[in-house]
Amino acid sequence: MTKYLEMKGEKDMSNLCQWSFEGYFANYIFHNEKTGEGIFKICTSHSFLMGDAVADRIVVKRDARTKKDITWRYIICDATKCPTPFFSKGTPLIIYGGFTREKERWIFKLNDVRMESHDEMTLSNYFNSGNFPELSYQQSMALITYLRDTKQLNIIQFAEQENAAAILKEVCGVNKETAKNIIAVIMKTKMEEKVFRILSKANISFPYAAKCVKYYGNEAFKQLINDPYKTGYRIGLHLDECDKIMRHLGKYAPLDASRLKFAAFETTRRIENNGHTWTSLNDFAKAVNRTIIRTGDDSNNIELTSVLSVFYQTRELFCKSNKKNSIVYNRKIYDAENNAVENIIRLTSNREKIPFDARLIRKSEKACGMSYGKQQREAFPKILESKGIKILTGGPGTGKTTTIKGIILAYQEMHPKDVVKLCAPTGRAAQRMAESTEMPACTVHRLLNYTLRGRCKLQGCFRSD
Repeated sequence: MTKYLEMKGEKDMSNLCQWSFEGYFANYIFHNEKTGEGIFKICTSHSFLMGDAVADRIVVKRDARTKKDITWRYIICDATKCPTPFFSKGTPLIIYGGFTREKERWIFKLNDVRMESHDEMTLSNYFNSGNFPELSYQQSMALITYLRDTKQLNIIQFAEQENAAAILKEVCGVNKETAKNIIAVIMKTKMEEKVFRILSKANISFPYAAKCVKYYGNEAFKQLINDPYKTGYRIGLHLDECDKIMRHLGKYAPLDASRLKFAAFETTRRIENNGHTWTSLNDFAKAVNRTIIRTGDDSNNIELTSVLSVFYQTRELFCKSNKKNSIVYNRKIYDAENNAVENIIRLTSNREKIPFDARLIRKSEKACGMSYGKQQREAFPKILESKGIKILTGGPGTGKTTTIKGIILAYQEMHPKDVVKLCAPTGRAAQRMAESTEMPACTVHRLLNYTLRGRCKLQGCFRSD
C-alpha cells in the first residue's frame, strides 16, 4: 500500500511529496534507545513515483508461494525528529513522511510510524523473520492464507480478537500455549509503540515503555491513560514526568488524589535514599510541599490535611503516633524493621553454653601462621561459647579479618558437619574476605539468591540458630 499524500513542487526534488507506505523493518543504522531517535532501513515491495532512485538498495527475491520474482527496495528512514520504539527485524510497519535528498541520496523523513500491515508478502517476512521460532513456514503460510481469505490482513486487529489464539490453534495446528505466545509477541511490540507514543510527549525514554508493558501486558496503555501517577511510580518515573503526561492528556489537576499520593511516595523514597527509615508528620508534609514545588507547580502549598488524606487511601504509608510526635513510615520498611528485631531477639535468646577448648586458639594461630593479641584471643570464646548473632568490631588494620579466619577454623573443628557460608554487603568486600580467609565468599544478595521482586530462594544448608 503506497499512498501519495501531497505534492510539494516538481522543480525542487527535495521534499518532493509526502507519502505513506508499508514494509518490514530491516535494520538500524543508528538508534538512541533513550530518546527513540534514530535512522533505520525499511524494506518494501512497493514502487514510487520517483522510481528506484529513492532506494538505497534493491534486491530481487523469488516468492516461494507465488513463484514470482519480487523487487524489494530498502529505504533509509530518518527518525531523528520522530521518536520511535524499538523494532525487531521483520516487524511490519506503515510509515508516514516525505522524501528529501541529502548528500546525493534520498532519505525518508518520518512524521509517524505505526506497527501495522495489509500486505501478504510483508506478513510472510514477519512470520519468518525469527520472531516466531515455534511457527514453521508452512504454518505461517496457512495463517496468511486464512487472513487473506477472511480479509483480516491487519495483523493487529486479528491479534486483538478474543478468539485469536483459538484460530491460530485450528489454522496452524499449534498447541494452546504456542498460540498464546505468538499473540503475545505481536501485541507486545504494538503495545510498546502505543505506550511510547504517550511517554515520548513527556520526553520519557523507551525503556520505561518496555517496562510498563512488562508489568501490565496488554493492559499497559489503558493503565497508563487511566492513572499515569500510579503507573509512573511503579515503572520508576518522577512526579514532574507524570505531570507532563497528565498535561498532554488534558487531565492535569494539582490537588488530584493520585498526584498527592505519588508526591508522598516520592518524598518517602527520597527520605529513604538519605538513610532514614522514618520522619515526623510535620517534616513529611513540608517535604511533600518541597517535592511538589520542585516540579515547577505554581499552585499554593499543600495543606497538612491534604497530605493526611493520603494515609486513608493507601497501605504503603504508615503513620504511628507517640507522646511527642506522629511518625511516618514506609509500611514495608516498618514491617522489615520489626521482623529484623524479632529475629535478632529470637537468635540472641538462646543462652545455652557450648564447651570451648582454648587449645583451638593455638591451633588456629598455627594454621594462620600468626600470633593473636589479647583482645583477639578473647574474641574466640565470646563468639564460640554460645549461639546467636555476634558482632566483631575494630578499627582498620586491627586484624578483624584474620581473627575471623581463625574463628572459622575453630568453629569447623567444633562442628565438622556444619556448612560455613561467608558473605559481605558488597562485591569488593566479599572479594577481600575471600582473599584474606582463603574461603569462598559472596554478597549477601547472592547468598540469599535475592531477586529484584524481593524474593529469596535459600540454597544449601543454613543453621537458623
